[in-house]
Amino acid sequence: MRYQFLIGCSAFLLINSIACAAFPDIVPAPREWMTKGDAPATVALDKMDHLVIDRRFKATFEPVGKLYKMQRRSLKMSAGNAVFSGSDKKVNGLFLSLDNALPKSGYRLDISNSGIIISAQSAEGAVYAVQTLIQVMAQKKPLPEGVLTDYPDLPKRILMLDVGRKPVTKEELKDYIRMMAWYKFNELHLHLNDEAFGNTYAAFRIKTKTYPELAAKDVAYSAEDLRELQDFAKMYAINIMPEIDIPGHSEAFVNLWPDLSFRGQPTYLDVNNPEVKVRLKKLFDEVIPMFDSSDFHIGTDEYRVKCNPGEKKKLIDDFMNFANEMTAYVESKGKTCRMWYGDYPDHRVSAIKPRPSVILDIWNIHKNVKEATYGNRIIHSDESFTYLVPGAHYYGIDNRRVYQDWNPREVGDFDTVGTDLLVGAKVHVWPDLGPSGYLNTEIAGLLLPSLQVFAERMWGSHASSDYEEFQKRAARTLPIPEVRLLARIPANTELYRHEQPVALNDVNASEAIADANGNNLEYPWTLSFELKKTQDTGKRGVILSSDWVEICSDLKMSDIVRADGDKPGIGVVRASGGPTVKDADPTQYYLSKDTSYSSGELLPLNQWARLTIVAEQGKTTFYLDGKKIGETNNQLICPLLRFGSRNGNSFVGEITNLHLRSGNRSDP
Repeated sequence: MRYQFLIGCSAFLLINSIACAAFPDIVPAPREWMTKGDAPATVALDKMDHLVIDRRFKATFEPVGKLYKMQRRSLKMSAGNAVFSGSDKKVNGLFLSLDNALPKSGYRLDISNSGIIISAQSAEGAVYAVQTLIQVMAQKKPLPEGVLTDYPDLPKRILMLDVGRKPVTKEELKDYIRMMAWYKFNELHLHLNDEAFGNTYAAFRIKTKTYPELAAKDVAYSAEDLRELQDFAKMYAINIMPEIDIPGHSEAFVNLWPDLSFRGQPTYLDVNNPEVKVRLKKLFDEVIPMFDSSDFHIGTDEYRVKCNPGEKKKLIDDFMNFANEMTAYVESKGKTCRMWYGDYPDHRVSAIKPRPSVILDIWNIHKNVKEATYGNRIIHSDESFTYLVPGAHYYGIDNRRVYQDWNPREVGDFDTVGTDLLVGAKVHVWPDLGPSGYLNTEIAGLLLPSLQVFAERMWGSHASSDYEEFQKRAARTLPIPEVRLLARIPANTELYRHEQPVALNDVNASEAIADANGNNLEYPWTLSFELKKTQDTGKRGVILSSDWVEICSDLKMSDIVRADGDKPGIGVVRASGGPTVKDADPTQYYLSKDTSYSSGELLPLNQWARLTIVAEQGKTTFYLDGKKIGETNNQLICPLLRFGSRNGNSFVGEITNLHLRSGNRSDP
């Protein structure tokens, strides 16, 4: 019988069209697929609801059986079951057994009409096999008879979440883990401390007995939380790797220990103060054992302290000595240490090199990366490809460019093919704008397409001819089982209607107009109402507000950021960089043109007018009496807490006939 060898199924591969039509849409695409002949018979999976597991390997594969059952139930298939049986592979269904000849993270599917035999060398490989099969089952498509052999190219395929700047709850982290597992990532890098832009918010996310006052007051993880998260992640074949970022990005520490700052600079610890190392080592003594991960990250990026030019070289030497001492301390705890490596500080200025055992997380790519890594193992974290900063107009991931041009094995001038120096690659989420920046559901929705793209490139397959074709394939892998973080209100749903007039003056506010998705509604939405301005107060004229957002009638950008010669107009303030504080004024937070906008168009005085705002992903458009008056590439959330403001900046006049619905198709 003739077999045909395929790597994925794409337009540029010379394959039989009948065989190609039978191939399901999987992300990441499998590495090797051999079908039986040019027109293989197909195998229906709809009846294969039971996963039979070789009884000899019950301890290894039992969690995989639970995962299979759970995901099928989530996708509204019959729940399935994990049945333990002898080693007889002649079973009409799915049979899972161990095969030590496969790569550690690999798996094989032997597909025939008598059933599918799943072979894996480890629980990790079996999890990947199940993800592949569930993706196929959800599409209700048959598989062609043949053999699928699949394995990753990179040992570590990493998602980094900065939970220091943005509070992320334990349950939200579980959803990120589910998303990662669906696309065969295997490490979650938690960046556990940082400060948001504007220096109005800093957080450390772990509750400790050593320094209980260090933990963030809004969201912090106890030892029990971390144990629960790691056990949960293990079922999905994901390792959680912690990072405590020192000595820069350390405002959370400086807030507690101002005497340890570098010359009063609020975000830097003084590397020459012996007490810094004493206290950090005590913290590490408690935190390091909380994590099962073999690796521990100590940050070391962007130590941009202000000093005289003559001091710079000595300071960088002192910094490297500090980093190496902390690295050695981590290693004394039985862990491999990681550190960021790039321009800030310019590590190469110093004759003191990183310890050879440390893994260098290369984020700022130099032309001569190969020379600058000193033979250390590395992680590919190129900022120009892999950095997502939700809500900001810098960095950003170009998914098309990543899919078509990015090669994780090419790190600057360093082609790592044939070496064992490349540990893995990573996609990063940096919520620089803080807790009042993008909501977590907005961030997850923004991340999803990038997660899909990086999954395929890190896995080592590249099975679509271009990004547009890949998007079509990736779309067919949705929804992801059990994930709630991506849920959105259905389009064209009426959310709120308020037809009675509301009269405002500049000192009052009407409370609690609605409560959809908390007090802020994410895109897409359309808000329309009539209003009559009866007095020009010279203030912002807040029409609707929450603690994070204001819709204003008379907003000047110079009120919140440096701007010359601008005039007031209908606009929005979206706060960033600040804490979640009840009854807050959004303008007390860090604000920039990235998050706020003024159209420069004013409401007529003592006349009724109709204002419509249409909010989409990455765009908000304003209409006055049906005429477009402005558009911004800022993403807006709709404030639903109150009419007016609590701080003397309310719109003065009347508001009536307010209609709010999800979706953005509207007659303005």
